Amino acid sequence: SIGRLFAVVLLTTACAMVAGLGGGLYGQPTTAFTASSTFAQRPQAIDLSWTVPVGVGSVVIQPGIGDVLPATVNGVGSIEVSPIGRVTYELWVDGAMAESVAVIGLPEKSKVHLYPCIGQSNMVGAGSVRDPVLDAPIDKVLQFGSRDGMESQWVLAEHRLTDIGSTGNSIGMGLEFAKAMLAHENDPDVVIGLINHAMGSSAIQWWASGVVDDTHINPQTGRAELPPLRRSPATCARRPDPRHTQGRALASGRVQLRQCR
Repeated sequence: SIGRLFAVVLLTTACAMVAGLGGGLYGQPTTAFTASSTFAQRPQAIDLSWTVPVGVGSVVIQPGIGDVLPATVNGVGSIEVSPIGRVTYELWVDGAMAESVAVIGLPEKSKVHLYPCIGQSNMVGAGSVRDPVLDAPIDKVLQFGSRDGMESQWVLAEHRLTDIGSTGNSIGMGLEFAKAMLAHENDPDVVIGLINHAMGSSAIQWWASGVVDDTHINPQTGRAELPPLRRSPATCARRPDPRHTQGRALASGRVQLRQCR
């Protein structure tokens, strides 16, 4: 019947349109580009895999890889890479950028130069105003830490290294220091790794070995006590706080506290 013939024509047209798009529910998938892992340290490597429509004229991966059409069989291919620092690989198909994937790679241990960034508000990052060019991150300066409760990992180091309460426009000294050290090394395989642990308005005594939550363990009593602070009277007057005290362990094991005035 005419109705049945019309339905067949519609179905055939729809199938042809799906095939023309290069994929569909039952056909070859559209272009895809993935990495086997987002992190690796040499000698480990990362596998980049791609899927493209069969019959494309060119398949290129940038940076540093180039033409991968010979490695593409029936629209599918993969290649092994060992990146240094943060690298964003781009998949180009027939002259147009189709997909990208970002990964982080570390060189061998001797080429990873680690620097702890410990201090107060200056190390946290209290300077302003951030310059979008001068203060931009660079791929071979990384930071070890966590964001939003995630497991600690290597990430691209950006201002501010301490992200708590960030206004989005503050800068600190850590990133600029790392850039200077990287330039001084003048080695394309070196990565600078920052381990940031800074807290504004914290006393130097709180960073002593054994201090936990602004307290330390008195070796004579085994009790947790406030660490002795060495603040000037003027400083204590400006910042009244029960923690701003000076203490000394007595021979009896008791602690004598004197409030700053």
